[in-house]
Amino acid sequence: MTYRRTAALAIAAAGAALFGHDAVARKKAPLELFNGRDLAGWTVVADPDKDASATWSVKDGLIVSAGKPRGYLRTDAVYKDYRLRLQWRWPERAGNSGVFVHGMAADKVWPQSYEAQLQAGNAGEIRANGGAKFHKDSKPEDRSLPKQAASSERAPGEWNDYEIVCRGTTVTLFVNGVRQNELKKATQKSGWIALQSEGAPIEFRAITLEPL
Repeated sequence: MTYRRTAALAIAAAGAALFGHDAVARKKAPLELFNGRDLAGWTVVADPDKDASATWSVKDGLIVSAGKPRGYLRTDAVYKDYRLRLQWRWPERAGNSGVFVHGMAADKVWPQSYEAQLQAGNAGEIRANGGAKFHKDSKPEDRSLPKQAASSERAPGEWNDYEIVCRGTTVTLFVNGVRQNELKKATQKSGWIALQSEGAPIEFRAITLEPL
């Protein structure tokens, strides 16, 4: 065995002892996108002429949206190939919101992205926003993929589970464990993630991302 190979094996062994897992395992570790204390790692976006300073806040370990003005709270980082899990509830009355994935290009209302719909009674629909296309040959009016099953949402005040799986050119949505939608051969495969403000107060928690 050459000296160079011996040294390389020694370095690898030291790294394994230090981290307890190999590099692949560390890469696959789930990420907490919300730290439960503040909005570090997130950016607030709204219409240019609107004051959004009070739209988003953190209270009792929750991300709280007042619902007005229109806009979104997006991650500063971009992601691809992941399983996103989060919980949401309507603290007062059911309303409208969404989760944006594969956000890209300039910030605007509404951004180029795919929206995992949260509109009450319609959670699980997928929308193409801001000029995004579902497929390379999609027409401009092709902006909605209706949910595939009856509503699986819970009543206002109760927590709901959203699971959004983005793998390659496929986006799959589960609402409270029910497979509601799947987009295949999507034109967008990566980008930032965002929570939408669109009219009604809404709360989010337990936002985790598992790289795939």
